[in-house]
Amino acid sequence: MPDPSMSTARRFDNVPTNRRRKLVLSFYVVAAVCFLGLAFVQKDYETSNAVIVVNPLITNWIWRLSLVCFILLIAIAVLGFWLKPLSYRPAAVGLAFLVFPASCVTSWHFNLAPWTTLADIEGPDCKTYYFMDSRFLQGRTMALMRLERQTLVASHMELLGTTNGDGSRGAGAVILRPEGTPTMMWGELYFTRDDTLLAFRDAFNSRDSLCFMAYDVPNELFIEGKGIRDISPFALLGESTPIHQPDLAGH
Repeated sequence: MPDPSMSTARRFDNVPTNRRRKLVLSFYVVAAVCFLGLAFVQKDYETSNAVIVVNPLITNWIWRLSLVCFILLIAIAVLGFWLKPLSYRPAAVGLAFLVFPASCVTSWHFNLAPWTTLADIEGPDCKTYYFMDSRFLQGRTMALMRLERQTLVASHMELLGTTNGDGSRGAGAVILRPEGTPTMMWGELYFTRDDTLLAFRDAFNSRDSLCFMAYDVPNELFIEGKGIRDISPFALLGESTPIHQPDLAGH
């Protein structure tokens, strides 16, 4: 049984040399794998008509494990002055001060404008539709997507259409919503009686909520820009449906 008064460095120093080397080298391999995952596992992958969104639990845990490995590598590099002989101490320094920062920069580069979910809704075809947003600095892209397949690793989305957030200034349409509509937070989705999906978000430099995109599910038609203004402002209302009063303010 180890002596409680013995320091961690002394205990490790008493471990047989071969076993110590295996432990250290095994940890270096784990750290390298974590750093590679941090660098190259993106939050999402986009093609011309599809988006694959990686399960956030995976990317979050890769970051946490990488951070733990970085801290332990620093500890090994420091304790290496007292642990003797500690195998491959320069590798700990290289992984901590070269590979980890490079992985962080690479991860940042590949995830400059990740897709985030603003709203979701179940459609008449029993599929889930998403209002997604991607932004970097002053640039913004809004998109409508439909969930095609979901696994423990990722969600596979069909990209129905996008509109440029900056280009949407003045391109939104006022469509009156039913009374009882919650206060706009980030984005909202609604289906009309003819199964057209409407995507709302707060207007730029205004508290108004405008419809910037739509998707005609039966005809598989994406609508944006000037086409939005061809949709009736009463598309979400029935003959006797009370109107959400804030939508009338200023119009």
